[in-house]
Order: sequence, then structure tokens, then C-alpha cells
Amino acid sequence: MANNDHKNNQKNGNTGTSGTNNEYQKMLDNRSNQLNINHPEYKGVKNGK
Repeated sequence: MANNDHKNNQKNGNTGTSGTNNEYQKMLDNRSNQLNINHPEYKGVKNGK
């Protein structure tokens, strides 16, 4: 898959369809892991707030 396709797929949630594309779902999973304080990938709060 081309790099530009991958970046665009991360932004495209395929709204109005019965599912999501793999890159979009992986991006959401990674984001939720980074925001979950009980997950090892937790990055902490930004700007000390």
C-alpha cells in the first residue's frame, strides 16, 4: 500500500458503511491505548495539565 493511501485511510472512518478500514481502526486502537492510564503505552497528559 502506498504511503499516501495509508495516511488517507487513517483519516477515513468510512462513515455511512457497515464497517471501518483496518488502518482507521488501528489508529483508534492505538489512540485509546495511549489515553488509557492502565495500559503500558500510556503517554501521560500533555502540557502538565
